[in-house]
Amino acid sequence: MLKVKNLYMYPVKSCRGLELNEATIANHGFAFDRQWMIVREDFASYSEPAHTRIVTMRDVPTVILITPKLDLNEPVPGSTQTAYERGGTLTLSHPKASDTVAVPFPCKGKSISFEVFGDPVQVVDCGDAAALWLSAICGESVRLVVNDYQSCAPRVSTNTYGDDPILMPEAASKVTVRHCVPVGHQLPPPYSIRAQAAFADAYPYLLVSTGSMRDLNAHLAERVTQGKGDLSSVRPINFRPNIVVENEVAFEEDTWMAVKIGGSTIHVLSRATRCMATTVDPDTAQKTKDPLTTIQSYRRVEPNAKYEACFGMWGVHEPECVGNTIKVGDEIDVLKTGAHGKAPKKK
Repeated sequence: MLKVKNLYMYPVKSCRGLELNEATIANHGFAFDRQWMIVREDFASYSEPAHTRIVTMRDVPTVILITPKLDLNEPVPGSTQTAYERGGTLTLSHPKASDTVAVPFPCKGKSISFEVFGDPVQVVDCGDAAALWLSAICGESVRLVVNDYQSCAPRVSTNTYGDDPILMPEAASKVTVRHCVPVGHQLPPPYSIRAQAAFADAYPYLLVSTGSMRDLNAHLAERVTQGKGDLSSVRPINFRPNIVVENEVAFEEDTWMAVKIGGSTIHVLSRATRCMATTVDPDTAQKTKDPLTTIQSYRRVEPNAKYEACFGMWGVHEPECVGNTIKVGDEIDVLKTGAHGKAPKKK
């Protein structure tokens, strides 16, 4: 039997995550997941590639030690407001900071045009207090921004493959996730144009399994005994998943196309290719070579990205699941299996 072992969400991109007993599905994934982001203050005139305007653990490892705390206002009976619209406070702390910073929301700051991995998005600046506190942590001038889904339009992808006849016509013209649905994995309209992502690199959900974690840790331990590795084990949190699936068979998730968790359907769209973020220790912010080096040694399994190591699966929910909850212990049913393949970028 497959079931949910752990649930996580990460209010601020690249900062410490929160482990949950249950999570509410919002338009962009779990409520509050990657809704805030740290950006370089001079991003408007930044001459480097657009993705480097975002401060992440890849280039500023200490941000992974920033711990968020959410205090939410109570819902008003009969109100249709989202949790973000009801308001509350995001409080940030860091082991090396003598104080914390409180960021009220909804934010009333200036709306700014930005870009997240090629996708244009509107963000709202969260004010000088957060900027000063974060700048001291990061050692450079940065700002905190939020996608509030009020003054901000949904994130709309420019990475479309409009000439591919396999894709749905709607998906070819407008997609609100980072990538189009991979080749051969069609979703019915209007779903194909409604999936949203906040500030996640790609899709709203990342799933990893305990079976795959055990397999990876066995490889890590073996490489340490051979003098090839520098970590004997890692935890799921190293990969920043949203959903950890309890299972027995390593990498069976590679074949999943759709799963039902509780009463919610998640379409499993593609393998997750991994980067240097996996090498930052979530407890110490120290960088190592593993687990990425070990994953590269045996998990280059994506047909259209043969030099990239894969671990975990990206997913999106059906639109009618917004408002549903997913709980630790929920059973998981595999609705559809098949072969995944990443769509090549349109030239």
